[in-house]
Amino acid sequence: LKYPSNINKVVRTYGISYAEAKDLALQQIKANAIQYEKQKKHLLFVNYTEGSTHDQTIKKADRLSGYKLHQLTIQNSSNPTNIIIDDYFTIKKSTDKGDSVEGFIIEVTGERLSQMDKDNLAHSKRLLETTNSGTEVWIYVYINE
Repeated sequence: LKYPSNINKVVRTYGISYAEAKDLALQQIKANAIQYEKQKKHLLFVNYTEGSTHDQTIKKADRLSGYKLHQLTIQNSSNPTNIIIDDYFTIKKSTDKGDSVEGFIIEVTGERLSQMDKDNLAHSKRLLETTNSGTEVWIYVYINE
């Protein structure tokens, strides 16, 4: 990956060994790179049935070919006396090339994308795909059990 030059900026320290200086510089560069990735903007394709986007910037409506909606039922059994069953739709790869999913493209930060990975990766995986309009976006695709 090529990062902006400001990531490679380090605070120079004198009176330490070469190995210590090298380690300190690499730690600073790593911290700068992590901060850069958290703030970096990513495009994410979301189907119309997926939750709220009140904290996201909607870029445009689009379509993703080769995929279809898949209904997913999640049971929350953390409280045995009150089991919550939630139905929602996710995207699943289709064997029929004529299938497509309508949705919209939103802009999220790397930090938000990382949080979404934690929330979604139990039942789906994140892939980089191209929508019908030619925009490269991240999508979460259902993993067959």
